[in-house]
Amino acid sequence: MEFVIKQSVLKEELGFVQGIVERKNTIPVLSNILIESVGESTLRITGTDLEATIRCEAEATITTPGAMCVQARKLFDIVRLLPDADIKFKKEENDWVKVECLKSNFRLAGVSRDQFPEVPSFKSAPMKLSSRVMQYFVAHTAFSITQEQSRFTLSGAKFMVDSGTAKMVATDGHRLAYVEKTGIEDAGAGPLDCLIPKKALVELLTSCHIPLIEDDIYGELYFGRHRPKTCKTFDKEGWVLQCSSLSKSLAPGYRIGWAIPGRFTKQVVRHKLMHTVTGTTITQQAIAHFLSIGRFEYHLKKLRKALHTQCLRYLQGIMQYFPEDTKVSRPQGGFVLWVELNKKINAYLLYREALKHHISVAPGQLFSSQGRFANCLRISYARPWDEDVELGLKVLGDLIRKMS
Repeated sequence: MEFVIKQSVLKEELGFVQGIVERKNTIPVLSNILIESVGESTLRITGTDLEATIRCEAEATITTPGAMCVQARKLFDIVRLLPDADIKFKKEENDWVKVECLKSNFRLAGVSRDQFPEVPSFKSAPMKLSSRVMQYFVAHTAFSITQEQSRFTLSGAKFMVDSGTAKMVATDGHRLAYVEKTGIEDAGAGPLDCLIPKKALVELLTSCHIPLIEDDIYGELYFGRHRPKTCKTFDKEGWVLQCSSLSKSLAPGYRIGWAIPGRFTKQVVRHKLMHTVTGTTITQQAIAHFLSIGRFEYHLKKLRKALHTQCLRYLQGIMQYFPEDTKVSRPQGGFVLWVELNKKINAYLLYREALKHHISVAPGQLFSSQGRFANCLRISYARPWDEDVELGLKVLGDLIRKMS
């Protein structure tokens, strides 16, 4: 294979692929990208980690068609330091690749095309979508993607294009984010309906230079064996600002949170100084010591086990004392349940009646700026199960039956 391509074009395309290529992997070939010819003037560059794949195309002058696999990071480091001129690639024996640009010459060790994994064929739909629109789509839906690994169908954002209308929707079972844009040029192509994984969305944000603030306040309170993957897990260039707190996992009275601001560290530090001037030094030192000796992990193990047990007890109580048409979430972490009641029930009126019996719940209207979820409740199971809790659920169930 032999071809010539402009440095600026190749640099841009290689930059897109870097985020998806695994630098440290048990499968060495995944640190490579596949460069292959498509027709007489088009190069196709493919990178994958077996979970997500990025494929992009660029114009080039192809002398000899074929395919080559080279180290993604090493090639990108070389190309971005070269002058803005034509770069010549030539595949030699034993899959070596020769790179020439003006007075610069390099020889890179490649791998056989047969070793590169086969990626699934892309279902393409010729259309034009403004990058600003896609930025808006991702930024306004990524926060609602579930972190529960067991709910695969909710682990990404659903992207649909049909009849000139593009839609993106994401949900974690509690929150729903929905964005729609009309006037999309689909060039008569068939409808497109796909699920975009969280990692692919982060790559879209990175390629468009869009920051994402990720709230991971309940991340440590998972019930499974492994911590759910966050958007920050896939962020390699610092565009995701991850925020969390010890208020939910240790004690609310400490009022201590933390952030991983990525490339926005200076801005976050400046804003914190403007708003708080200083912090609670003694409390922070005490928490830092608690974290350093490993007691926090021991505490989390006990807390997760206790919360999981309490969750099951509360679920059992709701099923026993609430009407049969009640629907309740099955969380894989945290300490709240989302309860959907009969459409006839007004959750706010139920809340007012429950207060008279010293029972506190959160009516669904609190979680919508448009007055939705009027028949829903949020119930916390953070309090350990006892006779008072059981009596409270029984009284709440009786109030619901009276209102219906």
